[in-house]
Amino acid sequence: MPLAVPDTISRTLSNVFRAVGALVVGVLLVGATPLAATADGPPRPGQTAGEARAYILVDPESGAVLEAHAEHEALPVAGTIKLMTALTALQRIPNEDRVLTTARAAGAPDPTLGMRAGTTWATVDLVQAMLLTSANDAAYALAEGAAGSVETFATEMTRVGTLMGLTDSTFADPAGVDDETAVNGSSSMSAYDLAVVAANVLGTPELMEIVTLLDYRVVTPDGEETGLSENVNDFLRLYPDATGMKTSFSAAAGNVVVASAQREGRALIAVVLNAEDPNAVAAGLLDRGFATEPGSKGTGERIPDTGISTIQGRLIALTGLPRPLGAPPVSPFGARGPGAPVAEPAAPAPRRPAAQTDDDGGGGGAGFPFLKMLGVFVAAGVVVAIVLRHQRMQRGQLHRQARERHLAEARRRGTLDVLEPDAGDDPADVKIVRR
Repeated sequence: MPLAVPDTISRTLSNVFRAVGALVVGVLLVGATPLAATADGPPRPGQTAGEARAYILVDPESGAVLEAHAEHEALPVAGTIKLMTALTALQRIPNEDRVLTTARAAGAPDPTLGMRAGTTWATVDLVQAMLLTSANDAAYALAEGAAGSVETFATEMTRVGTLMGLTDSTFADPAGVDDETAVNGSSSMSAYDLAVVAANVLGTPELMEIVTLLDYRVVTPDGEETGLSENVNDFLRLYPDATGMKTSFSAAAGNVVVASAQREGRALIAVVLNAEDPNAVAAGLLDRGFATEPGSKGTGERIPDTGISTIQGRLIALTGLPRPLGAPPVSPFGARGPGAPVAEPAAPAPRRPAAQTDDDGGGGGAGFPFLKMLGVFVAAGVVVAIVLRHQRMQRGQLHRQARERHLAEARRRGTLDVLEPDAGDDPADVKIVRR
């Protein structure tokens, strides 16, 4: 005999089943539809889930823009702005220099290196940590070391950006922080401007050596080598021909990637802003780009020619001397940063003697051995000229004395005191003509 169920209980169970069913369907729909607004930053009007908000594909050799979408829209770019930070900082600080850590740099948002205030770090270690693991404390330390303060460094980034031909960028925080903890507010760049920056990085050997690394090691101020650190840029591992450069994410910027690759001697750059899977979008752009003929005009737009060089590159070009195997490209100048000491006892001794110079790397420091050599040669030349002049004066005096003696002897013997016009400088050449 079937169990009788009261109508009230039946209606209650029915409502519960409908509510559970609606909840399950809602969960399934949420899982099937990516949330661009939460996972990839706020979408632009009309942007569909999974679509990149902006992108660009560039052939840096010709400067041609091969493919683009909203490439001039200024957007938050999160940590990929550190490519611009590296280019700007290395305008003033050589790779082998050392940078003082301030309390502000040590307390940067989301620090990675665990830096202590008052310690000095090798510039190359800071650049590696900033570009490969997106260390915000390293970015702040480099900014202060190059310009004296994070705020002043933003002005320097603007100046360097103008030289590079950037058109859509506003610089504030050198680490790309874009929330309430950002310095002077968040920075913004367009896909076009990031491509220009990437092209200049591509032309900077010391930076390209870094962005292609899959992992790296950092030497602490105590001289101890840290454990192996892995490059967070997955594009290097996912795309067979990848050569760099930087990936990042923030709630405001979404997923961002600046990707470079080389195939059969041809290099291309792809920049993707605010996409669900920027690596996939960048890979597709690069594949289509490599399928085009070299020299293709693309959209007809071009990026400016690269013209930024680091101070280390300029010093190497200035000296024109090949460095010995294993030796640093230029001598370290000492610690940089606000109130930086000449040296720090806890820091490892540099491979070459350090000498204090100004922020521009000028002055007769260890970075200019040719000036010292030139000074030695000039001093030696002056000494030789003085010695030769003294010898000539002595020879002239001896010659006059000899002539006077010979003439006196001729008068004593009664000979005619006439000198042959072709008589030489040597006293023996004085010829006496008798009466």
